[in-house]
Amino acid sequence: PTTQAPEPDGGGLVLDIVNASTDRTVGSLTGTDRSFAPGELPAAPLGFDLATVPDGTRSVVFTIGGDLSFRQVENYAPYASFGNAGPNFYGRNLGPGSYTIRVQVYTGRQGSGIELDDETLGFEIRG
Repeated sequence: PTTQAPEPDGGGLVLDIVNASTDRTVGSLTGTDRSFAPGELPAAPLGFDLATVPDGTRSVVFTIGGDLSFRQVENYAPYASFGNAGPNFYGRNLGPGSYTIRVQVYTGRQGSGIELDDETLGFEIRG
C-alpha cells in the first residue's frame, strides 16, 4: 500500500509542454488552469515533462483526463507524460478541448512508497 507523506509540499509542480516533433519546450503549466488560443501551441504531438522534481523522487504517475484519457508511470528522469526514449519525447495530438493532468510523485518505483506530491493541473485548447 502507498503511504502519503505527512505534509506534501503541493502547489509547486511545473510541467513543461514539449513539442514531441522537435523535443523543445513550447510552454508550461502550473497550479493555475490555463487556456491556449488557437495557434498558441504548435500543431504537433505534445507531451509534458515534470520540470520541478521534488527531492527523493523515484517515480511519477501521470493521469490525463478530459478529451483524452491516458495513464503513464515514469520511473526515471526525464519524467514524461507519454514516455520518452532518452532525450526524445513521445506525444499525442491534442485537439480543442478541456484536459486535466494529475501528477503524483512518489519515493518508490512504479508509484509506490511515500507520496511526495499530488496535483491536478487543468488546461483548455480553444478551437
